[in-house]
Amino acid sequence: MTDTIPEIDRVEDAIRAHWDLKPFQLHFVPRTKRLFRLTSKDDIYFVRINFNRESLGAADIVSFVHYLHQAGCHVPQIYAPKCNSLCVSLDDVVVSIESALPGKECNSDRLDILEEVGFRLGQIHQAAMSFSVRPVEKRPSRPYIDRMLRDALRQATNGPNRRAIEELCDRLYNNRRNELDAEIPFIITHGDVCARNVLVHGEEVAFTDFYAPFEPALTDVVMPRTKWLMGESERQDRLLTFYEIGQLLRGYVKARTVTDEERSTFGVVSVAYYAKRFTSDAQILKQKPRYIQEAYAIDDAIASLSESVDVLDSLWPK
Repeated sequence: MTDTIPEIDRVEDAIRAHWDLKPFQLHFVPRTKRLFRLTSKDDIYFVRINFNRESLGAADIVSFVHYLHQAGCHVPQIYAPKCNSLCVSLDDVVVSIESALPGKECNSDRLDILEEVGFRLGQIHQAAMSFSVRPVEKRPSRPYIDRMLRDALRQATNGPNRRAIEELCDRLYNNRRNELDAEIPFIITHGDVCARNVLVHGEEVAFTDFYAPFEPALTDVVMPRTKWLMGESERQDRLLTFYEIGQLLRGYVKARTVTDEERSTFGVVSVAYYAKRFTSDAQILKQKPRYIQEAYAIDDAIASLSESVDVLDSLWPK
C-alpha cells in the first residue's frame, strides 16, 4: 500500500484550524515524501505527514519523537496543536509540526562524525526502552533471523547470490545454534539511519524522520553500512567499511549498556539483516549507473556474508 500525501491546501486548512501560526507559508520539501517547510514570521518549522506503521500507529510515532525529546535526545521538538493532542488526524494520516533542527544533512565529507552519531543513537535507544506504548521486550533472535533469511532467499535472483545466501543459512543454522536461541532486546528503533536523516551542526548531531519499526536494537547500528551514503552526490555512493561501522558501535556503547546476549549474537543478527538488505539493494542497483554498481560491489558483499559474521563479532570495542 502506497503512502498518500494529502493535497497541500487541505494541510494548510488543518494548520489554520488547529495551530496558532498565522500568517504562514507552506512549501513541499524536495526529495522528501512527507515533509513541508512552514515559515511563520521569522520562525521556521516542519510539517510532517505521519503514516500508520506495523509497529506503531501514526499518532504513536509522533508521541515517540515527543517522548525522546523530553528525555533529552537530539530529535525535533513537537509543537502541539490547540487540542489536547500532539497531532491532528487528516483522513488516514496525522499531521504534526516539529522544530527545524540546526545544521545540514550528513554526507561523505563528515564521516569523522560517525562515533558521535553512534553515541546519540545509543541515547535514543536507551530512552526508547522505556517508551510506555511499546517498551523493550526480550525475544529469541531466531524468528527475526529466519524472516531475514527467507526474504533474502526470495530476493536472490541470480545463481551466485542465491548460493551465497544458502551457504550463509547452512553456516548459521549448523554452527551458530546457541546464538539463534538467545533472547535479545527488541525496541522501537529509528529504522532509517542514513546520512540524510542525521543533521550535523558543528560537532553535534541530531536524528529526524523516524520510521519506528520494532526490531533488535542493534540493527540501527549496522544499517548505515548500506544506507548511509546511498544517493550521495559527486560519485561518493558506496558501502561503509566495517571499520566505519565499528566507529558507530564505539560511540553507541558509551551511551547504552548492551546485554551479553546482544554481544554474542551481534554478528549473526547483523549478517542476517545484511542478507535481506543486500539482496534487495542488488535489484535497486541494477537501475543505477555502472559507476555506482561498481562502487557498491554488492554481489561481492553478498558473496562474503558468511565470512562477515566473524568480522562483525570482532568490532566490539575492547
